[in-house]
Amino acid sequence: MYRIGIVGFGKMGILHGALLNGTGKASLVAICDKSLVMRWGFKRVYPLVKTYDDIDKMLSQCKLDLVIIATPTFNHMESALKCIDKGCHVFVEKPLAINYQQAKAVMQAAQKKGVKIQVGFCNRFCPSIIKGKQFIKDGEIGRLISANAFMYIADVFEAHSGWRYSKKTSGGGVLMDFGIHMLDEICWYFGKINTVQATAKRIYSQQVEDELNATINFENGMNVIFDTSWSKENYRKSYSKLEITGDKGKLIVTDQTLTRYDLNQNIIEEYTYPQLYPGAFMDIGGLNYSYQIETLMELIDSKNDTTNIKDAVYDQFIVEKMYESAEKNTLIKC
Repeated sequence: MYRIGIVGFGKMGILHGALLNGTGKASLVAICDKSLVMRWGFKRVYPLVKTYDDIDKMLSQCKLDLVIIATPTFNHMESALKCIDKGCHVFVEKPLAINYQQAKAVMQAAQKKGVKIQVGFCNRFCPSIIKGKQFIKDGEIGRLISANAFMYIADVFEAHSGWRYSKKTSGGGVLMDFGIHMLDEICWYFGKINTVQATAKRIYSQQVEDELNATINFENGMNVIFDTSWSKENYRKSYSKLEITGDKGKLIVTDQTLTRYDLNQNIIEEYTYPQLYPGAFMDIGGLNYSYQIETLMELIDSKNDTTNIKDAVYDQFIVEKMYESAEKNTLIKC
């Protein structure tokens, strides 16, 4: 039974904690949050779980096997390094850090200490996205030629304050906070990137971008049009769509559906979320979150390190190249 601590007990901390308890392999021992109201309320319901307002106290007073980090992005590196130093495995919400250098430092510290880090790219655990990747691997649409990748939500339609809207504390806007899920997905599908050319728009925000568009050329020859926005009307919930063209057909992948077409645009096969739903030990935030936590437990049990930490660091490398391209208005080699 793994002893778990959570740093940052907001929505995602609560979700991950509930799922971990549901695996039957972990027990929540301690939470750390700056909010007195959150700590007091939790303590009334779960008096045996220790509560802290300081991560150093939690790590010194509790013997933990795994720590979930669900704090604002600017805190990720500091918290992760402290957990690594104590020999704790770490699950950290995306993005891993506010920039590539910080992300690389966390990875190197974990490798040196021999602990495992998993980063919360939950799209990888959507059944339709998993099956779509298998279609690509099996050559169902032939040689890959091009793709369009979109990720939208209707969130920001006025100026906001807070850490997400400050470049210093967030590392960036919609690309870092939201679109990085789609960036991770296309890198997972297509591999390493050769060049990027990006444009970014500040529509409502003063310091970070609200929309970003990029043309991405992969080392395998794939050309991908990438577009993300958190200021897109008519998208109340997060929506992602990946349209992939091959020399034998086309594949359209969303987080809910998967459709394969032939060269004449005839549907060969299609799947919806219920058809792909295989069940889970617990489903309280979406099947992908359940699978993510279940996989985390398997990774900790395994002697091999097959976590996504290297991919997460690479994602942040590409993010910085996109920002550089947008700022200089030029093609950037990766």
